[in-house]
Amino acid sequence: MITEDDLREALVLLEQLAPSRAPMPVSGDDVEADVDIVETDRPRSRRWVLAAVTASVCALVVVVAVAIAATRHSPKPASDGPTTGTVRTTVASSNPSHVPKAQPITPPPSVLQKWAGFPVNDSRRPLVLTGSPIDDPASGFPAGDAKLSYLGGHFQVATTLPTGPTSSDGYPLISALDAVSTLTSQTGKVIGGPTPPALDIVGATLGRAAFATDRGTQTLPAWRFTLATVNDPAYVLAVDPSEIWPRPVGIYPGNEQEYVQISTDRHTVTLHFIGAQPGSGPCGANYSAQAYQGRTVIAVNAKAVPQKATSGPVMCTAIGYDRTVDIRLDQPLGNRVVTDLQGNPLTAR
Repeated sequence: MITEDDLREALVLLEQLAPSRAPMPVSGDDVEADVDIVETDRPRSRRWVLAAVTASVCALVVVVAVAIAATRHSPKPASDGPTTGTVRTTVASSNPSHVPKAQPITPPPSVLQKWAGFPVNDSRRPLVLTGSPIDDPASGFPAGDAKLSYLGGHFQVATTLPTGPTSSDGYPLISALDAVSTLTSQTGKVIGGPTPPALDIVGATLGRAAFATDRGTQTLPAWRFTLATVNDPAYVLAVDPSEIWPRPVGIYPGNEQEYVQISTDRHTVTLHFIGAQPGSGPCGANYSAQAYQGRTVIAVNAKAVPQKATSGPVMCTAIGYDRTVDIRLDQPLGNRVVTDLQGNPLTAR
């Protein structure tokens, strides 16, 4: 539908397109003057010529107005970028097609059993540690005996331990005495040799420390122990085992080179690991993803793709490379635990 604005815009456009020496006629007198200029060979009635020119101009105005109306009132095609006055929101795909589906695998029954009872539907998710519940002294040990005593779990309480508090940051806590038992449980880290003298615990207070979990590094309540002859304190996680899974609480060695990243839409897990250099040469390797997707656990692995055999011996440098594989999940991760094939939970970063 042609509006008054369309006609007005058409007239303006035609004025701009006309030569400056012959402006667009807007009145009968102007049309008549222009007709006098072009009349040379055939004498015609001035009234007939004026009517013809006026009709032509009107037709041209209508044609231009129709084009303007069609452009103005027809729906605009969608574009990838934002337009003036338009706000566009980009939502990440919850199931990205560029991530190939991982090869299905089945972990050993012992792995599945370890996580079978994990409470994925509870509103309060248990902590899942991916490292030790002990944060060692930051600057190490000034003497060999102190280090051997610490690693061997040889401690002697030389102070009065606090009896509280019993909760902090919304968590129930173990006692300071129970935390000392955690320290003394570090047996087996020193093999052979004479037993070193016990390391004195000369102070104990409740503080906070960072611990690795399957949902990233978390700052949690911890008992802070001051040790004789050692510059920095040792921290023991103070959260009660009832808030930690699995039960009894396992102590995992942790692996800083192997960890996972979880996408914001919780549909993709990226496994980081140390592998061979990328490429198809004799020293390179490519990897494909393997995954078990269960009700309570996601077990992931990177499998090297076989390379073509070489005709002779090849010298390769013993250098590890940070490699990744993506695992596309059939359902959002939710509260499930991501583990390796041995059932060890992986740190999320």
